Order: sequence, then structure tokens, then C-alpha cells
Amino acid sequence: MCFRAENRLEFFSLEFQKILIKRYYIHYVLMRV
Repeated sequence: MCFRAENRLEFFSLEFQKILIKRYYIHYVLMRV
């Protein structure tokens, strides 16, 4: 159970990073245009 919880947390952080990268990328593109 503990292992699964850690796994889920890791997955969540990965998804969070993806969202942040997307946001910064879109912001960067908009600023360049």
C-alpha cells in the first residue's frame, strides 16, 4: 500500500511538471509573437 501511494505521488508530480512546462511554453510562444 505504501509503495502504491509513493508511486501515485510520483505520477502526480510528473503530471504537474508536464502542466507547468506546457504553461511556460505557451507563455513563451505568446510573448515571442
